[in-house]
Amino acid sequence: MAEEIDDNGFYREDFSAESDWEIFNAQMCEIFQTWELSTSDDWSREFNVGELFNCKWHVKEENLKYLDKKITLTYYKADLKTQDLNPIDKSKPPLHVDLMSRNNTFSPSMIDSLQPKRVMHTLARYYGLRRFVLLQVVDSQGAHLNNHSDFGITSFLSSIFVVTAELNWSVPVFLQIFHPTWCYFVGVGMTFNMRTNFDAVSLHEAPERMRYLSGLLKIFKEKVPHSYEKPAIVSVQNIYDLDEIRLKVPMYVPFDLNPLEARVISLSQFTALPHGYFSDSKSDIYAIFTWPEMAENTAIDSELQTQFTPSKAHCGFVQLMSHATSYLSSCLSDFKKLSEAKSILQSYVGHYFSNAAAISDLENRLTKTKLMKKRSAMQQENYYKLYKETEQQPQKRIPGPMTDHVLNQMLYYLFPDMHPEKPLFPYETPQRDPHRIKSAKPDSLVQRLSCLLATCNAHFGGERGLVQMWASFIKELRFLWDNCLPIPGMSPGFPDTKTCLLHQKLQMLNICIERRLEREFKAHRQVPGYITTSELNLADSLNDEDEFYDCLDHEERETAGDAENVSSSKSTKVEKDVNKAEGRLKRLGNIKLIAADEYLFIPVTQELVPKTEDQFLDDNEDILSSDQIRQKMASSLQSDMDAFKAANPLAKLEDFIRWYSPVDWVESVDENAQKVYQLSGRMSAPGNIWQKLWEQSKPIPAYKQKRLFDDTDEGFKVLTYLETRNVGEVYQLTVVPLLHSSILKLKNIFINSNALDVFEQTVNETLADLCRLSRDIEAVKTKDSIFESFPNIEPILMQITKLELQFYQFKCFESIVDIDRAGTRTTEIKTYFKEMMENNGCYNIRKYNGKLNEQTGNSQCLIDILNSSFKDKLHQNPISKEYVIRLGNDCADMNRRVELSDMPQFLRGIVAGKTLRLCGAFTENTTFLD
Repeated sequence: MAEEIDDNGFYREDFSAESDWEIFNAQMCEIFQTWELSTSDDWSREFNVGELFNCKWHVKEENLKYLDKKITLTYYKADLKTQDLNPIDKSKPPLHVDLMSRNNTFSPSMIDSLQPKRVMHTLARYYGLRRFVLLQVVDSQGAHLNNHSDFGITSFLSSIFVVTAELNWSVPVFLQIFHPTWCYFVGVGMTFNMRTNFDAVSLHEAPERMRYLSGLLKIFKEKVPHSYEKPAIVSVQNIYDLDEIRLKVPMYVPFDLNPLEARVISLSQFTALPHGYFSDSKSDIYAIFTWPEMAENTAIDSELQTQFTPSKAHCGFVQLMSHATSYLSSCLSDFKKLSEAKSILQSYVGHYFSNAAAISDLENRLTKTKLMKKRSAMQQENYYKLYKETEQQPQKRIPGPMTDHVLNQMLYYLFPDMHPEKPLFPYETPQRDPHRIKSAKPDSLVQRLSCLLATCNAHFGGERGLVQMWASFIKELRFLWDNCLPIPGMSPGFPDTKTCLLHQKLQMLNICIERRLEREFKAHRQVPGYITTSELNLADSLNDEDEFYDCLDHEERETAGDAENVSSSKSTKVEKDVNKAEGRLKRLGNIKLIAADEYLFIPVTQELVPKTEDQFLDDNEDILSSDQIRQKMASSLQSDMDAFKAANPLAKLEDFIRWYSPVDWVESVDENAQKVYQLSGRMSAPGNIWQKLWEQSKPIPAYKQKRLFDDTDEGFKVLTYLETRNVGEVYQLTVVPLLHSSILKLKNIFINSNALDVFEQTVNETLADLCRLSRDIEAVKTKDSIFESFPNIEPILMQITKLELQFYQFKCFESIVDIDRAGTRTTEIKTYFKEMMENNGCYNIRKYNGKLNEQTGNSQCLIDILNSSFKDKLHQNPISKEYVIRLGNDCADMNRRVELSDMPQFLRGIVAGKTLRLCGAFTENTTFLD
């Protein structure tokens, strides 16, 4: 029979080769060692009360492939302060210290909706762990791990056991099974001679006896060895659902027919943004009572009798949890989605922005309304009259979803000066911004425009509505530019680089309008100021060639001196005419010219050239090109030298340096020990550009020179810049003013609601954060285009959302606490609410310091309100009960033989209705197993 067996038919396993399972284990070991899980710096002290649930968490993640499954390894680590208030003996297992700590027994029971989403995991809440690792397994079909998988739960658990036993650290490793929404975890934590097994049980309909402490204690006792002599320590928490509050705050959209709900929200400024709350917004009120620690033999809780009633609770607090979504926050979130949009404006409004279309529309519009350059500043009423006549004429409509009525209402809001018969939204005197945000003055044109763009995007057609508004705005700017009228709602002066780029551009356009108007008045000062429309000449008005000075080009400069003396050639006193001074401003003290016995006069020079931030960036780029920077510097310096020579005909270069750059007129000592003055080294160096320009300069006063600042050209540059922005660039230009206006709008609402003192600190912190964000924005130049690199604005949006949610919560809290009650005043309500904000929406009504039923003095009013308003609900069964049972010594020494009574045992039971969830951590000795 043996001879008939063929050895080749047997399956042979080569155990010398590495299997996929061994490779997977080795990869996990390598990742865990990279994460340095064995370090124990953050385990140097015990928790403070509630610290684990309020701290930030660091998360590391790695992905592995095993067979056809994707395994995600995630490491969670709490960011705790390093101060050693309650130091831990490093010889004690840190994992066991966390399990047995009384300071992290109960987290805030309700989901904290007022705080940004933290990374705190459910495992930290169940077991009070500050560090742990989680494995999540998903196969190629997206199915999660379960017992019916080809490579089941047992196989992955075996990998975890092997790896933890090999590395022997105190960081527990968990495996997530079933669907993630079940929050079902099993795992293990390994120390030198102990192993803690983590397990979970979930029952949808648990037996009644198991929904009380007596039944849970029986289950717990069956899981632990019988050698434990001390009673278990029990902690209990009951939660009561008291009420649900809904405040009706309907949506308000500006320039729509929706009424403003003054009962809840009162607003006097920043009406261009929507406000209100969605109809499903509400606030839930919970009463939470806690028994921090009791011996099991002193606690009575069964289906027949319980001592865990609100009146006997050791400590208790009221929690107000709001679920409210604001229209303002939604509007800002929708606007943020445009940050990456690349759509050009022409794709929505056609070729309206092309030069030919703009000129054609300009001719049609200005045929009867173009004002002459000679008009005086006192004729604004005539202008408004002509502008009104223009409105009645058919205009080329900018395509978009908004009707003319709605669009005109928005334009009235932006340009109230152009509609004096409808003084609905006049601009007020700009207020100083104490935070120095790089935005614009509050309620200025830039801020109003930014708010309107966000509102149009949210409620008036999305991107198409936004582009229609932007195009209409630029159309109005063109009309103001063509008629030399200042732009309303703008800060005067040169472009302020401490403001946003859009504000600088509009300031530049205003400067161009002012310069252009001033120049035209000077050129036609002898002509009557106002000319009727019948006298207008459109061709002349569109031709800007006659607007320049009688400027001199560089090639004409050689004969400029002779041209100045053409008339003097007919006179016999040529020398006297040549030395005739022009363009003097004032005398420079008692300083005299070096080569003549005449005083040195400061010349009248051309005004400084205004520049925006991106133009300064261009200048910095030009520094790299010596030819370009020399040419730019030469034109300005040449102009000043010409004016100086005209004011001081007998001057030398040294005289010019003494006035223009005194630091280059240095003092020295000659051979006779006498003080002498001479040019600095850089001014006297051969081939110096200053010397060359001085030799080329001619005595030409400023009013006869070529303009350094071409206001006409710069004005058209600004308009072209605004017209050529895509949707994403429009977002970049306006997002900071929009956020600034949103925060100030909330501040205005708080002031009108007499609640600013409650939220003022948060408002100021948000404004300070926005200030830092606005100054982090950097202008970046790529080739011929300039864009701005923006940091993430999501933290600011979250702070605004938090403020709006807290205001809704405050109004709900006001409706709970009757102000007319004896002893309850508005200041007390604010005091209560401030404490709630500091404690995640919770207000303590009973504190526990080792004594029972110790009530805080300021809380008596709230206790009375609870007893009177919610008496019936406090006598009902709680919606949730939570039991934590601990047994063992949390100070077991890892370096000696561990007694059974030293090993910590832990069980958490969560009861909600008929459902029961058990989360256990049971420790066993790996050296001497029972």
